[in-house]
Order: sequence, then C-alpha cells, then structure tokens
Amino acid sequence: MAENDVIKNKQHLLKTQMAGLTKSKQVLDGLGRLEFLYSAPINAKNGDPCIVVQYSYYGSTSDVDFTAEYEGTWQTAFQTFTFPEDGLGN
Repeated sequence: MAENDVIKNKQHLLKTQMAGLTKSKQVLDGLGRLEFLYSAPINAKNGDPCIVVQYSYYGSTSDVDFTAEYEGTWQTAFQTFTFPEDGLGN
C-alpha cells in the first residue's frame, strides 16, 4: 500500500480498527461536550494516521447538530498511561 494513496490508507485505518484493539482520546469543548474523538489502532505511534470524529451542537445545548469524520494524526501526548506493545499483555 502506497502511503500517498489516500483511499487505501483510509480503508486500512477503518479495517484495522474494525478487526483489532483500539485506543481513543476524547477532547471536550468549553461546555464539557465531546468536540473531537480520536481513534487509532492500539499500536499506533506518534504521528501515525488516526480517525477523528468532530461534533458540533445546537447552540449551548448538548444536542448534536453535525458530525464529520476525517483522517488525523495520533499524538502520544494523548496517552495518560502505558501498556504492553501488542496491547494484549504479551
């Protein structure tokens, strides 16, 4: 798979997350509502591609108005604890 092949790269991200363990990071807005959800394979390293879902709301309510999913970049700064490399304790 070519790294610059955007379609195959996104398909790879989705298939990997459907078939394997994942990790995620939630980022909240100023009102404590979910604004960004970053999701990546358990073995993702800093700078690896990940899936990002962004949420917007009706005014100051907690009712979701719109979501968009796109490719982002995983940051190891998201992780607040460490775990075995394969994510299975092996």
